[in-house]
Amino acid sequence: MAVITMALISAGGLKSLQTMTLISALPFGIIMFILCLCLFKGLRTDELYNSAHMPYGSRNWNGEHWKLRLQQIVTFHQKSDIKRFFKEKVEPAFAELQDEFAKYGIEANILRGKNGPLSIELNIPHDRIRNFRYGVTTEKLHISDYLLDEDNTPDVDNGMQYIPVTYYTDGRTGNDIHYLSQQETMADVLREYDRYISIVADERNAMVFVDKNLKST
Repeated sequence: MAVITMALISAGGLKSLQTMTLISALPFGIIMFILCLCLFKGLRTDELYNSAHMPYGSRNWNGEHWKLRLQQIVTFHQKSDIKRFFKEKVEPAFAELQDEFAKYGIEANILRGKNGPLSIELNIPHDRIRNFRYGVTTEKLHISDYLLDEDNTPDVDNGMQYIPVTYYTDGRTGNDIHYLSQQETMADVLREYDRYISIVADERNAMVFVDKNLKST
């Protein structure tokens, strides 16, 4: 290194040495940049791992239907499974709630495809305040290669899975509800409706009120 430095100074002076130093440092700069990206990815993975919670639908499980629960855990759902879930659980839950709301003079509509092809929504319209919305849409997720390459894990047909995720009036994305039964789905809708009514009924939440006619003009 001393000989190269002396040769560069002799050939082109200090400027030549500075140029060579910058050129030789460039590969190390690229390596440092890659290391920074890897560090960021590692920190993000660590945060995701430590912030992961028990799935929403399993919070209130008991041992009554444990075989069904195990089947649900070891099954990665495809589009056909989501369609069947909508048909057998979500739609009947929304239809029963629709009939019950009607007994109290409240109109509730069931909207399909409102938030994507595989989605369904229970919508209670209003004139001057935001409509109540409880919807279920489909989220597409990649399955980790580590799980795909492992033998002693649940079987996976392909590298994708589909999960039903709720969304609400205020634009919040809710939870994966594929573990919920029809009755549990109805209870979840009513929890959100209770929250909605409580917010609207509070005078301090005036920002929730929207004059739709003024907004449209």
